[in-house]
Amino acid sequence: MVSSNLVVITEAIRDNSKQIESIKESLECICADLKNIKSKINRCERRINDGQKTKDCMAAEERTSSLEQMALSQVHFSVFQKTKPPQVERCTVCCTHFHCPLCPTGMYKPRSKAMVLQHLEVHKKNALQHEDFYITKCHHACRPGNSGHFHCPLCSRTMVKRQDAERHLSICRLTSVLGEERLLEKKRRSDPIPARQEKSSTGDSPVPELPLPSEPSLDNPSCKVIRASQKSVLCHHCNVKILKKNMNKHIFRKHMNIAGRKINAGSSVHPHPGFGS
Repeated sequence: MVSSNLVVITEAIRDNSKQIESIKESLECICADLKNIKSKINRCERRINDGQKTKDCMAAEERTSSLEQMALSQVHFSVFQKTKPPQVERCTVCCTHFHCPLCPTGMYKPRSKAMVLQHLEVHKKNALQHEDFYITKCHHACRPGNSGHFHCPLCSRTMVKRQDAERHLSICRLTSVLGEERLLEKKRRSDPIPARQEKSSTGDSPVPELPLPSEPSLDNPSCKVIRASQKSVLCHHCNVKILKKNMNKHIFRKHMNIAGRKINAGSSVHPHPGFGS
């Protein structure tokens, strides 16, 4: 009987151990799945953050491109982008050669296309480079005098010295960016507010605006300032009515002889009976 019970207990223990092993294996599988899910979540978060950064960069690029397009619409022909150099075309007006698209006709005579392209490389070498632009020196009659000058790609100003042009570009660029941001902000503020939705069927009435309490007027006669009354005493030497706080000064100023005699006599000065208590 005892042996049969031991056999049953042993089999039950074996079954329980098998169940424990299966539960352990399933828990390990669940932990592995959780790790995979966590790694996927981290990858998704990184992608979302990268996408947000990309959106911010795209917005900044759009603002920059809008500024460049606005500038290029009014830019001088002596200023051109690095990726869009001026084209050299054969003349059909005065000759059959090629003119420099940047120099006046009297300054550079028409030549072959190869020589003009080589001449343009000299323009690029001596040009002022600003971001994606070549700002070449213009010799046309754009300003009084015959001196060469540089055109600003962002405004209509011209500078003779190269240092002045570089200084102006650093200031004008910042001013243009701030101006564009102010225009966008002004446009955003001036956009009409969308119309309110129609009233619901419940018939809610608008809440009446309560008047704000007005500030008390300083000229209101009802608001009187009550001053504290000060006690006056009578000087027993000259029968003059004086404020109690000024009695000592009065004694030492007007009755110095009396005060001196009392001090010499070894008595304390009491200008009024009960004064100083």
